[in-house]
This record gives sequence, structure tokens and C-alpha cells, in this order.
Amino acid sequence: MASRILFATILTALSWSEFVQADSLEKRSFSIPHSIPPQRYLDGPEALRKAYLKHGFEVPEALRLRKRQLITVGLTGPNQVDPAVPATTASEAAVTENNDLEYLSAVDIGGTIMQLDFDTGSSDLWVFSEHLPQQQLRGHQFYSLTNNTGGKPLDGLSWKIAYGDGSGASGVVFADRVKVGGVTATRQAVEAATSVSAQFIEEHSDGLLGLGFGNTNTIKPTKQPTFFENIKPSLKEPLFTVTLKKNATGVYDFGYIDPEKYIEPLQYVPINTTRGYWEYTTTGYSIGDGPMTKTSFQSIADTGTTLLLLPPAITRAYYASVAGAVMNATEGGYVFPCNSLLPDLTVELTGGVKATVPGTFMNRSLSMTKGSTSCYGGIQEGSKSLSIWGDVFLKSQFAVFDGRSPPRIGFAKQNERFIVPTPDNPPRAELPPRPLPPIPSPTAPTVSIPGVVVVPGAVMTLAPIARVEPVEVLKGKVSAGLSLIDDLVNRWKSGSGPERDGVIGRDRRMVGRFRYEDERR
Repeated sequence: MASRILFATILTALSWSEFVQADSLEKRSFSIPHSIPPQRYLDGPEALRKAYLKHGFEVPEALRLRKRQLITVGLTGPNQVDPAVPATTASEAAVTENNDLEYLSAVDIGGTIMQLDFDTGSSDLWVFSEHLPQQQLRGHQFYSLTNNTGGKPLDGLSWKIAYGDGSGASGVVFADRVKVGGVTATRQAVEAATSVSAQFIEEHSDGLLGLGFGNTNTIKPTKQPTFFENIKPSLKEPLFTVTLKKNATGVYDFGYIDPEKYIEPLQYVPINTTRGYWEYTTTGYSIGDGPMTKTSFQSIADTGTTLLLLPPAITRAYYASVAGAVMNATEGGYVFPCNSLLPDLTVELTGGVKATVPGTFMNRSLSMTKGSTSCYGGIQEGSKSLSIWGDVFLKSQFAVFDGRSPPRIGFAKQNERFIVPTPDNPPRAELPPRPLPPIPSPTAPTVSIPGVVVVPGAVMTLAPIARVEPVEVLKGKVSAGLSLIDDLVNRWKSGSGPERDGVIGRDRRMVGRFRYEDERR
């Protein structure tokens, strides 16, 4: 056995280039859309518990107890298994589960199409396999050599992912063809599970495709390159981009940057790869219209985590500005009345780079506490030293994961007008923008209130936040207008104003603008 292990190690070390051929020497680019899995029971506290386990944070007793209660009443999914007992250029769409719990993409592994979670927070490509009991394969596609003539076992290699509660997954390693979009790695290391815990069985994904750095790959005795590291030489540019969408199909692009997907200049920050993450330094934050608070901590961009986990002090400061928000001991996180106005959160990175998450993205889901009318927050407490910028953050951004040397990550405000073409949503011609009606010049000194300019005897306008389209004209008297405007501004910010019932409510690609006319003329 020792000689077999030595042989496998030498083969891996000396001949890996044979394992990573692309379809041709032509430089390529492609895109991977996400698919929409069937709906299942979704739970904010469960998303928080999984994030804590994944990143090694301590799981509060309330979350551990709540998980056991959910298993008892059968709310965790189609396969109820005790989680504490391990079981013996083309584009790719990333389709979101209900409430954006996770984003899945189709990957061809040895001729079997699997739905995988593309995860920038890990570095393994592992999948369900025929080595698992049939009961645990129910509802999953799985890796099998029965009808696969290309896969070869890599003797002596094994892998294991373990979490603090004893759950995890482990198995053996094969070399096989892995095709994503228009590029194939002919002998990619595929980690076939022989043991998985309930948290993976309950999910609709058939495994993970890690897009972190290979220095944290769990294969032993020799770590193996990630899929991105293997195909990078065949890409037009050594990068991939992530465009996740709120309640809609998103996309991963490999090898190119699509300017149609963002509306502000890309801003880059350097990456620290020591821990295998796309890790960078956050230098400050602001809540709503408040000032920038300077503080320094490390952050990672993680497409495999649902929530936005921030240092406790920042999380408390955010919810202090939300009416009715409380830390709910039963649910292990912050909840608030579902009609609360949620402020935007702006973060500052190295070099003054800024990114803003709209407050409307912070409402994760309805509270699952019986009789509750509260909602669960998309921001929750993480570690003091490491914040996890999951899908709640990434849905607001166009993110570039640049694998050049040295690596870097770039952010820009996402273009909400961009919609990923799918069979149910084919491409359609863009309509030319309608011209705005002229706004009269001021005839008297102006009086300013936040976000609004009042011109007595003329027109009051709410400043546009992006590309502007007229939505509706609301008429009212200036003398009684300030309270009306305050109310409408708050409703506009919270997403409950008339514009959400009008154009924006039907088409999120458009950004609205109010015009208030004085009837005194």
C-alpha cells in the first residue's frame, strides 16, 4: 500500500499537466447561468448555523437546539437524518433557490449533469457518488463509474471536510472530465463522497465546486488544484466574475468582463491568499446617511454563504437604527418587524473603495417562530476578526475574481437592468430610453432637505439614484408638501412607495423618479 501511495503522489506531482488539458489550445471565455431548484423549507437561522459551521465560528446553543427541534418535526427536507451521525465563452447561469438560499449551476462530470454550488469560500470539487447508500442519494444526481469509461481512481488519495458539530463529508478521489460551459478539464480531481452528513443530504445541490485557492484543498496526502486553477491557462483572461441576482437567475462568467453587467467603474483591492480565501481588508462602514466609521478587519467574498456576517459591534450598530429590531434568542439572530425601514450599508475597503448594499436586501426571510410577524435579518453577527460577505452582499455587486499574479478582487454596482437570458426569459431588444420632460429653472432660492430639492412655485424633485425614468406625477401643495415628501421619501427608500407598485414593481431593471408639482400656479 505504501508503494501505491508513493506512486500516486509522484504521478500527481510530476504529471498533473496531463490531467488539466482543455478542449483546445484556443483561449476561451464562457458563462455559467444558475438554475432554480424546487422549493423547500427555507430558514434564516439554519442559514446562519451553516455559515457558522463552515467558517469555524462557535454555534450558539439556541441554533443547535433549534436544528434538533426542526428535525423532530420533520421540517428540514425530504431526507431526515440525524446531523450528528455521519452517513456511511458561453455563459453558465446560477439559479437561485427560494429566498436566494443558494445558487446552483449545471456541471458535466464524466457525462453526468450535476447541480453544484459554486463556492468561492472553499477549494474542493466534491460530489455525491454511487458509494453512498441509496436512501441518501434520493433527489440527487451522483457520480458513478458504472456508465463512465473515462474516470480513473487516484489510489492513495482521500479527502475530508469536517465541521465543529461532527458533521461533514469525506471520500475518495478520481480523475475525470469536468465540463463547465465551453471548457473541459480532462483529468480534474473529482472528490467522490463515501460519507455525508444530513446538512448536505437536505440540500438540493449535488456537491460543491470550490473557487477558492488550492492551498486549502483537503485532498491528502497531496493537495490538488481547483477547477479554476486548472482551466485558467485556457481562458482569454485569468479571471471569473459573479453576478448574483435577487430572486432571479444570475451568472458566472469565466475569462472575460461583461461591461453590460455593471454601471459604475470597477474598483480593485489586493487579495491575501494565505487562508485560501478571496480575502481583503475592510477599513470602514456607514449606515444609511450616517458618517463613515473607521475600523479595520478582514473580510472574504463567499458565494457559498447566504448571509452577510459582520463583527458584532457593527451588526449591533446597524440594528440600532432599525425600529423594533431585537436579538431573538430562540432564532439565534436579529429579527425586526417586517414593515421596518432598513437602511443601506456602505463599506469601505483598502484605497477608499466603497460598496453599498441596499436596505431592501437585508430582509432575509419571514421569522419561523409560531405566531411571529417579524422578519429575519440578512446581516448577522460573525467574528470580530473575519467578516463573511455572502450572497446578501454579492447580489448588489458585480464582482471580479482576478487570478493574475498578484490576485485581486474588484467590485462595481450591479446593473439591475441586466437580466440573464433563460428558456423562460429569452433575450429581447432594449427599448430606447424615453426623454425626460424639462425641469423648469429655479425662480427663487431653494430649500434643501435630505434627498429632496424644494423650489417654491416651481417643481420639487427627488434626485435620481441611477439611470432615470419618469414613473408618475404626484400633485400636492407646497405648503403641505414637506410631510408628504418625508412620507414618500421613506416609502421610496423602503421599497413600498408607489414606484414599487408601478414600473419597478414589474421590471426591476428600471429606476424611478418622483416629480411633485405645485398646484398654486
